[in-house]
Amino acid sequence: MFGELKIVASSDGQLESEPVYVPWPLLEHFKGLLLWLPLVLSIGLIPANRNRQVLWLVLLVTLAKMGMALLTVVTSMPTSIAGIFEYVAFGPLVVGLSVILLMGDTLGRHPKRITWGASVVILLLAHTVGLLAYGHSDELSQGLIFVAIMDSTILLAVPLAAWCCHRRYSGLRLALWLAAWTVVLSLVTVGIYGIIDLWDRPSLSMAMEVVLAALAFAGILFIIQLPFVLLGMLNPLFRPKFTALLGLARQKEGRQ
Repeated sequence: MFGELKIVASSDGQLESEPVYVPWPLLEHFKGLLLWLPLVLSIGLIPANRNRQVLWLVLLVTLAKMGMALLTVVTSMPTSIAGIFEYVAFGPLVVGLSVILLMGDTLGRHPKRITWGASVVILLLAHTVGLLAYGHSDELSQGLIFVAIMDSTILLAVPLAAWCCHRRYSGLRLALWLAAWTVVLSLVTVGIYGIIDLWDRPSLSMAMEVVLAALAFAGILFIIQLPFVLLGMLNPLFRPKFTALLGLARQKEGRQ
C-alpha cells in the first residue's frame, strides 16, 4: 500500500471528523531494508566474500533478526521501543560486527590502532544507517545512550581479550577472556551511567540493581558476540579473517 493514507476519527461507526490525508510514499515500505545494505555490499563488492561459506554468516544474521523479532513479541515491547531495539541498537550492531568480520583480513593488515579505529567507524556507520531507517521518536535519546554503552563495551572487550591471548591462543581461552572483560567493562560502563542517574538518591538497593543490570547486560552482549567468535574460529572462510583482525595466530601456526 502506498499513496495517500486516509485517517478518520469515528465512534461506533459514526463519522466524527473530516478525513485527513497523509502521504505514504512507496519507498517507506523499503526503508527497513536500508539497515542491511552495508552487509549486502560487503558480500557483493568484495570478491573473496562471494563464497558459499558466507551463507553461514547470512544464517547467523537471519537467526539474530528472528531472535530480535521474537523477543519484542514475547516481552510485549511497545512499538517505538521495538523500533529502537531493531533499527538503532542490536540490528546495526549485528550488521556492523558482520561487516567487520567480512573485512577482517583487510583491516588486520594495518596497525592495531588503525584496525580498531576502522572498526569504530564501521559500527558508527551501521548505527547511522539504522537511524536513517528508523527515523525519530521521543525515546531515541535513551536508546542512543544504550548504544554508546553497548558499543564502547564491545569495542574494548574484544581487543583486550585478544591481548590477553597474544602469548597463548586457543578458542576456549579467547572466549573466557572475552566473557571476563565483557563483565568487567559492563560493570564499569553501566555503573558510571547508574552513578550519574542515581547521584541524588543513592542507596544500597539501588546499587545492587545497577550491578544486576550490568551483569544481565554483560550476558546479553556475550551471547551476541559468541556466535561471531565461533564462526571466526571454526569456518574456513572466516578463520583467517578473524585471526588477522585480532592479530592472533593459532598455536600450531606459531610452531610451524
